[in-house]
Amino acid sequence: MTENTQPEPLEQSKPAKPRPDTKRGNGKGTIEKLPSGTFRWQIILDGERYRGLSRNKSEAEQAVQVTRADHARGVLAPPNKLTLEEFTAKVISRQKHLRSRSAKLFKNEMQYALDVQIDKTKTTLGKMILKDIRPTHIKDVISLLADKKMKGQRGKITDRTMSVRTLAKVLTRLRQVFREAVTEQLIFFSPAESLKVSRVVPGLSSLETVGTTLDFAQLARFQEIGDAMFEIGLCRMWAMLFTAVSVGLRKGEALGLSWDNINLEKGILSVKSTRGLDDGKVFQDKPKTTKSTRDILMPQSLVNRLKAHLEHQKLEQLKAGDPWENSGAVFASQTGAWIHPSQFDHALTSVLKWSDPNDLGKRIRVLRKFRLMTEQARLEAAIRSGETLPRLRPHDLRHTYATLALRKGVPVEVVSKTLGHAKISITLDTYRHVLDSEMKEHVLDLFMLPIPTRAVVAVPLN
Repeated sequence: MTENTQPEPLEQSKPAKPRPDTKRGNGKGTIEKLPSGTFRWQIILDGERYRGLSRNKSEAEQAVQVTRADHARGVLAPPNKLTLEEFTAKVISRQKHLRSRSAKLFKNEMQYALDVQIDKTKTTLGKMILKDIRPTHIKDVISLLADKKMKGQRGKITDRTMSVRTLAKVLTRLRQVFREAVTEQLIFFSPAESLKVSRVVPGLSSLETVGTTLDFAQLARFQEIGDAMFEIGLCRMWAMLFTAVSVGLRKGEALGLSWDNINLEKGILSVKSTRGLDDGKVFQDKPKTTKSTRDILMPQSLVNRLKAHLEHQKLEQLKAGDPWENSGAVFASQTGAWIHPSQFDHALTSVLKWSDPNDLGKRIRVLRKFRLMTEQARLEAAIRSGETLPRLRPHDLRHTYATLALRKGVPVEVVSKTLGHAKISITLDTYRHVLDSEMKEHVLDLFMLPIPTRAVVAVPLN
């Protein structure tokens, strides 16, 4: 008999694992959902792998399509060959919203970092592959730039090293470029994101260095000298200096004021333009940031000063006659044209020099030419009555406004808005020394207050 055999049971196949949420195809790329909920995409084109992360599947699909389209147009550099220098040029070319001067500053400040040699092979940061740059490279660059000898006005190397403010700007530019690279999914993280100058180079502060400022007594002397000089005809641009220090205008903002920006009835000054020099050529453009375009409430002293300045300008117009150029500039030349930016500096230097009582003898010989006895006597008395004012840069008038406003107790939010800072944190950082000083003066010790005495009530005896 044949042995009755039962067929062996078929081996049960294991249930297939669920396939990840992907989309594959020749040249179509791959999309995979990660445990974190984000989507990782990649596509291989001409042997080069392009990849990135997206918040959802539709964004990942779009990223694949954009990458493929850019590659077809020939505008997509291989990710393993794209250098920081090449990507920086791409980022700068997109800055269509920037003024020409701002775009130039962006390029120059970024160039400081790109040119730094970071290893013994003399490779610069700019020549490094974008995806290979790490935080340690950025730290080395900032540390080396902190010791970099800067050029003077005539292009000669000086003993002056790069300022902390410039270092902070270079680091800001690096952050901006690397954030763009993250947005384009060329890299997964920015190596410059969490770095600060004060942490990279111990002993340095990332705060802007505030120059010389006037105290309240010096500001009063500044006004007294300026008023007297204007009356005798020695400082036509005194109203411009007065305006700048009264509301903290930048030099270019004061130079760019037109009468369309001034409402004397409502006491409002509108900053809508800036004027300055770029490679020796005068330019007029919009303010540097969105917050720089602003309306400022003027103090009554400034309103009065500008009213008097307007009347004086009308007299100059009558005197000039036909040659008068109706530019609309608040601070115009004697023929009504826009003035050269250097006149701001000349006016400031003149007032400061005339404040020196030691040079009074030399000044008196100049004053005798005017034959205005009353005005001459007033100016002589003003010069004799005090000490020489410190040397100031035009920007120091802006710092003077901010410093004295904060010392007077004006809220930092108001000061920041008047200055046109992009963020209130800029005001807090720049003038932290003022705020800290004021806080110390207003420390309240609750346990040092006088203890109120209790009233003694007489109780009648029975």
